[in-house]
Amino acid sequence: MKKLINGLKKYGIIGCFLKIMKKVLYRVFRFFDRLDNRYTTHIEEKIKRKQRKDYIELEKVCRNKKYKYVFIFYPYTEWNLPVFQRPQQIALSLSKRGDVLYLYCTTNYVYDKIPTLYSKINDNLYVVTDYDFLKELDINNKILHLYSTDTISDYSIVEEALENNETVLYEYIDEIHEDITNSVPDYYLEKHKRVLKNKDCYVVVTADKLRDDALKYRKSRLVLSTNGVNVDDFIPSSSELDERIKDIKENYKKIVCYYGSLATWFDYDLIKEAANAHKDYAFVLIGIKYDDTFDKSKIEKVKNVFYLGKIPYNELINITKDVDLLTIPFVINEITESTSPVKLFEYMATKKPILTTDMKECRKYKSVLIGKDHADYIKKIDEAIKLNGDNEYHELEMKEAKENTWDSKANTIIDLLENK
Repeated sequence: MKKLINGLKKYGIIGCFLKIMKKVLYRVFRFFDRLDNRYTTHIEEKIKRKQRKDYIELEKVCRNKKYKYVFIFYPYTEWNLPVFQRPQQIALSLSKRGDVLYLYCTTNYVYDKIPTLYSKINDNLYVVTDYDFLKELDINNKILHLYSTDTISDYSIVEEALENNETVLYEYIDEIHEDITNSVPDYYLEKHKRVLKNKDCYVVVTADKLRDDALKYRKSRLVLSTNGVNVDDFIPSSSELDERIKDIKENYKKIVCYYGSLATWFDYDLIKEAANAHKDYAFVLIGIKYDDTFDKSKIEKVKNVFYLGKIPYNELINITKDVDLLTIPFVINEITESTSPVKLFEYMATKKPILTTDMKECRKYKSVLIGKDHADYIKKIDEAIKLNGDNEYHELEMKEAKENTWDSKANTIIDLLENK
């Protein structure tokens, strides 16, 4: 009581009240702080137990004797990218084989967001967040799977893998060019050349020009495996008209469609000319703006050109089933001469007519109409559209699609590894 009276004299009623409340609140906060610490510790321990369990389970999977090959994808990109391309498709197809385990290591930055060690895609395919764990795992059937579009790793990972008696598989899938990879650092070029020169590595190329480049360095352990298609992904599940294309379909006589990256290799001038020559046709563009060329081209200002933005891979058939012509209008340069367009084989599976510019890799296929120059391309638009409903043509398309499935491309890779 004396202490209270002295406090009142010294601080007054309000001052004493504030002092008392400060002590009370301090104790309250201390209580909740200790409670929070106990709860946080509990959660962290739970996560650690889950992680330890994940590591044990994944190691057990890796050591399963049914797997002849354990592929480890170097983490330079993610699984759930807006554009579903060769690395994901090859991984899926390889995982269909009973003797392959595929471990797709992800950077896990933006699209995947996996909170634990892995996400299971199927029994033989896992998206993994800890590459170092797999790198250190002592098993004798590991294959380090590298792609030429990886500008992150350097040659040291190749040397380390070979020193550990692991197999190195390198896929040379695009021209080495700044317009594709944004930069071409010296260590990246060095890795590329040294892998091509190293006869202990296995090399896959996706285009004839890339094969010619590789043949300067090697004659063995080299195979051509173009891009491909999963035909079942392009069978329409519904006959209904997609809302994203409904108004266009109602207001234009025909629809010419492109999907894929919109970048420096896209011939915007050609599409402008074609749209002006066919004002009653709609020209629909779908895909990501890979660089600033789309906006600079001002192609959206052309009245009958429509940009639908990005559309997920599994929804593309909802659009393509109702168009009249599918096209790849690329400029002809060192990039496109080395390109095996994934969309080319997907177009085949849709059974829609196909018109492209004069790219080397497109000229290989009988179902593809080629525009030799701008005038020839524009003239052939109507010629191609007339092929709709031509059963013989559609059978040819499907034949070429089935000759280029992702499963067949995966089997070509396995054949390469087995023919030592």
